[in-house]
Amino acid sequence: MRGIPNVLLACAAGLSCVVVASPVAEPAHLLRRQPPPLRINSTVEDGIQTECKKCPFSLCANVAAYTYKTDIVLTCWTDGTEVIGDTIWLKTTDGCYVTQWDIIEHIGDYTTDLPFCGTIPEEYTTTAGKTKYFTECNISPGLATDHIKMYKNEVDLTLTCMYVDLPDTGAGINDGVWFKTTSNCYVSQNLLHPVEGKDTIEDCGPIPFMEKKMREPDPEEEPETSSFSASSPAADIQERSTLKRRFLYETYVGEEYANCHLDHNPSSEVGKVFQYNDTVTPQCGTYEDGTVGSPIWLLTTDWCYVQDALMEPNLIDSVVRSENFPHCEYFVDTE
Repeated sequence: MRGIPNVLLACAAGLSCVVVASPVAEPAHLLRRQPPPLRINSTVEDGIQTECKKCPFSLCANVAAYTYKTDIVLTCWTDGTEVIGDTIWLKTTDGCYVTQWDIIEHIGDYTTDLPFCGTIPEEYTTTAGKTKYFTECNISPGLATDHIKMYKNEVDLTLTCMYVDLPDTGAGINDGVWFKTTSNCYVSQNLLHPVEGKDTIEDCGPIPFMEKKMREPDPEEEPETSSFSASSPAADIQERSTLKRRFLYETYVGEEYANCHLDHNPSSEVGKVFQYNDTVTPQCGTYEDGTVGSPIWLLTTDWCYVQDALMEPNLIDSVVRSENFPHCEYFVDTE
């Protein structure tokens, strides 16, 4: 039957025909065209590196790490952790969220120019940890990064994820494992008591190089903190390679013996005596009378102080170590 597509004719002799017609599909050119989803092209701000997270909160694990001037595509907006007075986070085509603060300024309003992603829950894993030694908690894994917290020993921590870097073979005591804490900073596994629940927390994901000034609205030049002066003008490439993630380091007694005192002065009680060539592991350093130029003392993992001058190598024999090794008096945080 012309004009009726897909017709089933059931005819029997002497009976009337039954016609069953299937629905007729609209021609393709008549289909209503759906508008494309709203998207906005953007770029990571110059001088900024940022994390793209599983959820729009600082403690969520990372999906991607964006370097400065990276082009991204935004698909929707939602609310999350406040960053410099702004709670707007934006979802990218990588399926993760970036804070509005870290990308170039949008001429318009994301809350009207993009659809709402919905309310995204804050979800991350946790396990317990505790510092064994004085412990730096840095904005990103590594020695030469900004400190967020300076924990004392025996401080209880809540760990949210684990980051595994290349082990520091130069130090011999740094396995490259770092944990993020609920203070939104990273601690080295080597400075903690064994973390029993580390297999229950997620991978932190890719982590870009970060600085505190990237999240400061009006950065002001900060006065330089004192460092332990090094004897040589520069460190070679190999030295920087092996020391860049070092905190604890090993040195040796270079004299017949070295007294380890309970305080950083030679008149204080002796808690231990190291013999020639004994291994000593310093945690931090301090000046004998608190002023630059006075003798340097090192707090060891045995919780007593030795004179740096009696060690081989000295703290100041390494430019990288002398510039980054922490002062003992900076460790004040207990939570």
